[in-house]
Amino acid sequence: MKKVLFSALPQVVVEKAASVLFDDELSKSELSEKIRQTIKSLPNDYRVVLRLKYIEGYKVRDIAQKLSLSFKSTESILFRARAAFIKVFGVYEI
Repeated sequence: MKKVLFSALPQVVVEKAASVLFDDELSKSELSEKIRQTIKSLPNDYRVVLRLKYIEGYKVRDIAQKLSLSFKSTESILFRARAAFIKVFGVYEI
């Protein structure tokens, strides 16, 4: 996986998210590791669509074409992948 996670976001956004979502002690590297562990724990199809969408920056239409899926199917998988990510994200301790 590319070492991107938060590098594509402005530093101020990352810091703000960390301070809002977590204790102030949470560092960018800890947050990145938690995200990596969360993604790693998801089913492969969820990992793929999340990586393509949020790490590689593909549009849903392009993901559908790349994976030979319909636009609606891709949207549905992405919706479920995001929901699964949110659910699992809270499970991992830092």
